[in-house]
Amino acid sequence: MDHGGGINGFVTHMMHLPKDDLTVMLLFNTEGPGSAHQLAEKLARLAVGIPR
Repeated sequence: MDHGGGINGFVTHMMHLPKDDLTVMLLFNTEGPGSAHQLAEKLARLAVGIPR
């Protein structure tokens, strides 16, 4: 389960993996390049030991 959102100047993304008992939440106060969803997924994979 994951959800993202944002308004001018702010970006958020939350991902919850109940089977792994893991929640990743990203809060940015900038609109930079890249995807908050992709970064959350990379962090979740790293936390549970799954290679990219």
